[in-house]
Amino acid sequence: MEDEETGPETGLASSKVGVLGGDGLWSVAEVLRAAGLAPVDLEPAPKTVAPEVAAKWHYGRATVRAGLLGHPRAALQLLRCELPKGWIWKGADGLAVDGLRPEVDPEGLPKEAMLAYRLAHLAAVARLPAEVDRLILPLCTTRAMVDGAGTVFGARPKGVTLPTGVKLSEVSFTVKEMQDDLAALVELLRKAHPGIVVQVTLQPSLMEQPDPVAIEVALRALTSVPGVTHDPVFDALLLRRLSGGGGAAALAHLAQGGDLDTLGGTPAPVAAEESDREKRQRRKERRARNKDKKGDAAKVVCEDELLEAFAK
Repeated sequence: MEDEETGPETGLASSKVGVLGGDGLWSVAEVLRAAGLAPVDLEPAPKTVAPEVAAKWHYGRATVRAGLLGHPRAALQLLRCELPKGWIWKGADGLAVDGLRPEVDPEGLPKEAMLAYRLAHLAAVARLPAEVDRLILPLCTTRAMVDGAGTVFGARPKGVTLPTGVKLSEVSFTVKEMQDDLAALVELLRKAHPGIVVQVTLQPSLMEQPDPVAIEVALRALTSVPGVTHDPVFDALLLRRLSGGGGAAALAHLAQGGDLDTLGGTPAPVAAEESDREKRQRRKERRARNKDKKGDAAKVVCEDELLEAFAK
């Protein structure tokens, strides 16, 4: 995904961007890194580990090695830095498996080593709010594997045995439940870092799941949660870059909170002198140019035009 746009001069102040989750299906952090933006990494691989081995253990695929998450409840649960009951599972070889992120470690570990890994992971998670200015949260599903206490676990690998008394069932969360979880997540982050920006990226198409249209509609409802930002152009550019397309400069710019009006260097001179009222008026006039287009159709045309422009 390297191209001539990598490492753009954005004209933005340095922004510490973090990514929480998404690993397991694909890595938002890796896509951003290929676009020239280096996300914060709080769980780097040991220096003595070869890059191919580090990649196998999912190092560098997000700000912390949290695995997929993909759901507000799972992300909120992680940020609370708790050790729920029944999180250590047993593999077919008798070694321990981290049931909260079973897709991260390619093989089991002795129980003591697994506990040490988990505690080091939670220490990195605890540092996350203070270490990033913007947190990108990939969301892809409304469903999760949950035990009787409401703890969200990962998908159980073949041959893995659950602890005695732990039973998992797949639960479909309501929009209200997910909105409440996301609001609680924002509140938790802002207690540690009042100025942090939480940006969700919605990628339901990357998972095979029943009724994908309904899931996409439910996820889009999460963008109305106070304190959460969402940019559909950013989402579309992520998918384009993932498939080898262009748009690196625009993607890196948007990931740092930039406005496409200022892409390509320093902001236009008029922007520096505009009041908020004048900016709103200018954007209103720009939208009026699509006055013959209605509702979602206008939105789709606008996004397509932007993608076409910034992917060249």
